[in-house]
Amino acid sequence: MSPRLNGVAERMSKVSVKSVKCLLSQAELPESFWGEALST
Repeated sequence: MSPRLNGVAERMSKVSVKSVKCLLSQAELPESFWGEALST
């Protein structure tokens, strides 16, 4: 994997984490739903 592709993957990961945090917060769900929220 090239450094360029690694940077893209890291940015996508950060976006996914931020999205899950917002989803859990808005739905008022506990962090135990983290894996399920990330897989959607």
